[in-house]
Amino acid sequence: MAKSEGLSNRISEFINELYKAWRQDRKTRESQWNKAIDAFLGNLDGYWKPDEAEGWRSDYFAMLIKTKVVSAYAIVCDTILQGGEIPFDLNIDPDEPEELRVFPEGMRKKIRRQLLDCKADRELMNIILSMALYGKGIVKCPVVNTYTKIRYEPVSFAPPFMMANQNQFVRFIPRFEIVSSPGMEYVSVWNIFSDPEEDNLQDGYGIIHREMYSAYDLRKLINAPFFNKRAIKKVLSEVNSNTFTEDVSSLPPSLREIAKRNKVIQYLEYWGRIPKKLLSDYTRKNGVNSLARDFGFNDTDIEGNEFEGHICIANGEVIRLTDNPVGYRPYSQAFWEVVLDSSDGRSIADNLEHDQKMSNGIMRAIIDNLRLAGNVMFAGKSEAFVEGKPKFKPGFLGELSAEVDDVRQAIQQIVVNDVSQGLLAVWGVIQRLADENTNLPKIISGETVTQKKQETAFEIDQRMQNAGKYLGSVIRNIDEGIIEPVITHLYHYNMIQPGNEEIKGNFVVNATGFNSFQNRFLRTQSIKQTLALVLSHPSLTAEARIRPHLEEIYKSLDLKPETFLKSEEEKSRDQQMALQQQMQMMQIAQQKEVAKIQRELADMKKKLSEALMYAEKAKTEKAKQLVGVVGGR
Repeated sequence: MAKSEGLSNRISEFINELYKAWRQDRKTRESQWNKAIDAFLGNLDGYWKPDEAEGWRSDYFAMLIKTKVVSAYAIVCDTILQGGEIPFDLNIDPDEPEELRVFPEGMRKKIRRQLLDCKADRELMNIILSMALYGKGIVKCPVVNTYTKIRYEPVSFAPPFMMANQNQFVRFIPRFEIVSSPGMEYVSVWNIFSDPEEDNLQDGYGIIHREMYSAYDLRKLINAPFFNKRAIKKVLSEVNSNTFTEDVSSLPPSLREIAKRNKVIQYLEYWGRIPKKLLSDYTRKNGVNSLARDFGFNDTDIEGNEFEGHICIANGEVIRLTDNPVGYRPYSQAFWEVVLDSSDGRSIADNLEHDQKMSNGIMRAIIDNLRLAGNVMFAGKSEAFVEGKPKFKPGFLGELSAEVDDVRQAIQQIVVNDVSQGLLAVWGVIQRLADENTNLPKIISGETVTQKKQETAFEIDQRMQNAGKYLGSVIRNIDEGIIEPVITHLYHYNMIQPGNEEIKGNFVVNATGFNSFQNRFLRTQSIKQTLALVLSHPSLTAEARIRPHLEEIYKSLDLKPETFLKSEEEKSRDQQMALQQQMQMMQIAQQKEVAKIQRELADMKKKLSEALMYAEKAKTEKAKQLVGVVGGR
């Protein structure tokens, strides 16, 4: 027994040494992760100038990183998870003989059901948020989970002498069904330690997945396949409240400040290579029957003679040791931005670290300046007042001492100039730089930016295209690093499990997240550009059909075109109404024209009548003059 424990300790010591070394290697990256999560939560970190945020000074935090992260996260999730499903497809292997080919629809439905059972959409959303915030997201698949499904069955309570199908006597009774199904699981970057010399988790020396277990969690593994029951019981017998010795700085942020811990058992799940010389004696002592198969150890002392396995350690005790096929470690990762010749990625938070610090400093300076400029401040001599230091308020009347000839000798106002406009100009520059540093302009999320120089439609379109291509590269990373490995693992799992032989065949897995992005974003942008070009030239407008363009745009937004576009009946009714309105306007115009002509005729008649009267009057006057001349003679 003691010898077996010693061999177990040699293996656990080897893996613990890897764990400590890899944890030390990622200290620099942990520092960046801490800055990212602090900025996302709005915690103070870093200052733009001395004495910032101290005393009365503002501690305002501009949520620049959170805004950009949430915006990109929402766009990517909305693009990939159209309909709430992981985008993938299965195609028949082109090398499969014709007579052996099976349609992939059955396997496709089974995988979609397994993804639904494990709530894969929520897991993928967590992975995408981790990528945007920390630079990479990690998935574990396959993870076999046990679900309890409730199914209702009709049961008749009709008396024996009545027909059993009487509906009034039928009740539905719940039946609980326990189902095991493979799925995918989001894993926090804080809990994964891997070989820093490789960016591919399958190619490195190994992966350590650290979790903190409670005694209850560990006890559930006693009867699990390939777990060492005696080793588990030994760990459980030694568990107490003082068992927890983990460095909390490497734990996920939410687990660092817990006063009373229940999960105090360090559980290390190692997937990787280990020297066979450490395993040969352990295998012989425990018997090859305790493992998945005979490892066939030969020449174990030769350096580089290693074994690919799966080893679980609880508080330094090996509780599981099995082999694992090379290249089938159940972990995959994707980077937000790929950093050349690096085993890590770069996040939105990394790109905005300096912009965040400057944004905080500028806004705090603006607030501090306005506080000083907006409050009345005085400098004076308290002895110049009879009652000592005065307390100013509206209507204040202070009595000066006899020695003071002028009130300005007693008190002077301190004027602080308002320099906020200059700082606001710098703030605008920082916002523009943040857009450029992340390739995520505000306009991509629907925000409008007020600028002194308005951007042209072409400039806006170019920025949108660049942002679309940038997000397209992120979605490609998710396709290749997360979706394709997950679907491949589920496909292989279903192929080797007994049953459902009719749906099994040789298929090729394709992740279609980028296709969804092309259909939804890039294709929509192209249609909009084409429509704008068509509408800008009357000759092109006469040649093109406008409605199909609009229908495709609405479809890309997951909206029904018929909800927004008029039907033929509606357009006919609108045309009739427009024609009626036009006729009414013409009638009104005609009536106005007739009335105008009538007024003009009336004016002409009036003027003609006045002219006739004037002529008659002149004729009468002339006749009187002639009569007077004749009488004078």
